[in-house]
Amino acid sequence: MTLLAEQMRAVARHAMSKNELAVRAQAARRVARVVEKAVPGASVHLFGSSATGLALPGADIDLLVC
Repeated sequence: MTLLAEQMRAVARHAMSKNELAVRAQAARRVARVVEKAVPGASVHLFGSSATGLALPGADIDLLVC
């Protein structure tokens, strides 16, 4: 097994469930609504491991506010 394959299996074993990722996405949408209401014209974008589905338990939620 290649190193990459081993790493991919390790990530898959420790990755969050689809439900956990959905809860994170919902939290990001809540933050976005608050920011967009408080700052007209602002937009909030989810990025990083939560956006790609590769977040591990305990990972932060990366948000970009423009």
